[in-house]
Amino acid sequence: MSCLLKQLVCQHPETPPNVQLAYARWAAQETPTKDNFIFTKLLTECARAFPKVFVVLDGLDEFQEEQRVDFIPWFQLLFDAGLKLFITTRPHLFGALISRFPEAKGMEISAHSEDVETWLKTTMETRADYLDVTLRARIAESVGVSSESSYAPIDDFY
Repeated sequence: MSCLLKQLVCQHPETPPNVQLAYARWAAQETPTKDNFIFTKLLTECARAFPKVFVVLDGLDEFQEEQRVDFIPWFQLLFDAGLKLFITTRPHLFGALISRFPEAKGMEISAHSEDVETWLKTTMETRADYLDVTLRARIAESVGVSSESSYAPIDDFY
């Protein structure tokens, strides 16, 4: 959260007084080192100086459960303050987000098989030193990479 605040503060010509005061209190050890409530308040106050502020969170599903539970109320505070949220997650968490933010617009994005194939081929090429030809062929076969792949096992040539 402090990183988001820093990004906004750096866009101001001067450090806003409320941020200076919060820093002075922290430096004097009057406030805890990490107080998400203070950061959220400062973030929403600094955001008022801009016509629109977008917060992008990619991979909500990659957070641990306890972290996700903590983030939902924080998203609500940011949303209520008028910040635009862009959150990506896997389908199993999509319903929970939409139920908390009924006015939100959702979009399912999925990879096309050609994209997966291109990514897999490129990744295996860059890791060719670590993956022998037989293993690369087995990986390609297990995820359905086309037969024109260059990962045929050596035994198949005899």
